[in-house]
Amino acid sequence: MTFPSRPSRPLTLKAALKQLDESWEIIESFRSLHQEHEQLKQDFIELSQRLDEVVSQLHSSSRNSSKPPSSDTPEQKAKRPRSVSGVRGKRRTTRSSPARAGVIAGTGR
Repeated sequence: MTFPSRPSRPLTLKAALKQLDESWEIIESFRSLHQEHEQLKQDFIELSQRLDEVVSQLHSSSRNSSKPPSSDTPEQKAKRPRSVSGVRGKRRTTRSSPARAGVIAGTGR
């Protein structure tokens, strides 16, 4: 948008009134644009907040929220870490209880 240069002084009252009317039209256009700009800024803020919420929900899974594992997407299920042996669940320990330590060490049976 190009802005007109400063108009020359009107020579007649009719020309002066015409310039005044044009000036008010420009002022009203600027007011309208300002209101639209303010509304767009508010919309942007609301949409940014909503986007943050959606991204947060997208990244939530049964591992980092109270959602049940059945609600995980196939991609989230595939990303679940596996144990070193590749078996799910608790690994068995090779240590025996202290009560059985004597038996294993050969002091018992």
